[in-house]
Amino acid sequence: MKNAHERFGFAEFEKKLRDTATRIRLTADCFIGEKAGNGPSVGHLLSAFGTDVEVAALWAAILGEESIRVGGQNLKPYMVQFGERPAVCRGTLTVPGRRRPVRHLVVVSTQLRAEGDQARIIVKSNSSDLILRAVANLHGLPLLSDWSEWFCARLQKAGRIRQLSGLNCAPVAIQGTKNEFLEWIGAGLKNGQIQIPLT
Repeated sequence: MKNAHERFGFAEFEKKLRDTATRIRLTADCFIGEKAGNGPSVGHLLSAFGTDVEVAALWAAILGEESIRVGGQNLKPYMVQFGERPAVCRGTLTVPGRRRPVRHLVVVSTQLRAEGDQARIIVKSNSSDLILRAVANLHGLPLLSDWSEWFCARLQKAGRIRQLSGLNCAPVAIQGTKNEFLEWIGAGLKNGQIQIPLT
């Protein structure tokens, strides 16, 4: 884990009042976001660490639908919002040698929790195996692990995979409906592009 600290990014919130400005900055170890052309960009996942006060301030900002700034190595800083009803979890980590514990904050959007648009899935990694499992689990599709390369190639060909921005991950958004994917499976079996093992 040499130079592991270089993998971390940040999550920052700034509140301006009449004569003062307060800036809260936490250390982020994971983030998934989606840059928007017009309007605020969308955050889907954030994992960050800080003190009691820092975590409480960022938690309040996110639930208040305020914009926060996220950036890090290979991630140019930009402003995001997590939208309505994000799941926010807070925990405590005890670190040997530290007098006070570290607070941990995890924020997950409704889209990532698969509570939003069912025709769109966000996956933390662009791995073909993980993409296949995420689609199969969400839609209850009869997909076999041997079909992962074929399925991802089919998604790419149809323009259904969109790269998202991430910190310490390579997230993608998958677009498509259950009926559409069932048609692909039927056509793939009929054309011999995929097979069902006899055993």
